[in-house]
Amino acid sequence: MVRSSEENIQFKSFYLSYFKAVSDFCYAYLKDAENARDVAQEVFYLLWKNQKNEFSEKEKLSFLYTAARNKCFDFLRREQLNHRKTEDLRDEIYTETFFLDEITRNETYRLLREAIEKLPLRSREIALLSLQGASVQEIAEELHISVNSVKTLKKMIYEKLRKSLHSQLLLFLLIKYFL
Repeated sequence: MVRSSEENIQFKSFYLSYFKAVSDFCYAYLKDAENARDVAQEVFYLLWKNQKNEFSEKEKLSFLYTAARNKCFDFLRREQLNHRKTEDLRDEIYTETFFLDEITRNETYRLLREAIEKLPLRSREIALLSLQGASVQEIAEELHISVNSVKTLKKMIYEKLRKSLHSQLLLFLLIKYFL
């Protein structure tokens, strides 16, 4: 099937927005980053091959996560990791709760990464260092600014992130706990 330039651009944008989240989702099942990326790539290829113009973003995401879960199961069966590891994982990964928790976690991180990317450079640096576990003192030293500046900027960053992510995170919590 030949796709228009606009369809290619839309798919590329969708791919860039969701590949990391789907890859992380696969990693939760496979516990291997390279295989997780391979499975995510395969799932996006399936979407590319099977997508119709009338598919909404929600339908595409549903397809991606369901196909990713199924491909991970296929991979685990095919590879026959050692029997004990498969038994230990099976009880955890075959549950619907695990499935929803992983979607929620990965989508939350994806939204957080997108929101952080929209912050001004200095705020983005502080947010990323904070997420890596750096203390206020460590951030101040790393960026050559005062501790008070870091505290003030962190307060403003959290407020901006809270406002920009509030509705999406609320939606994820509702889906997770009420569906």
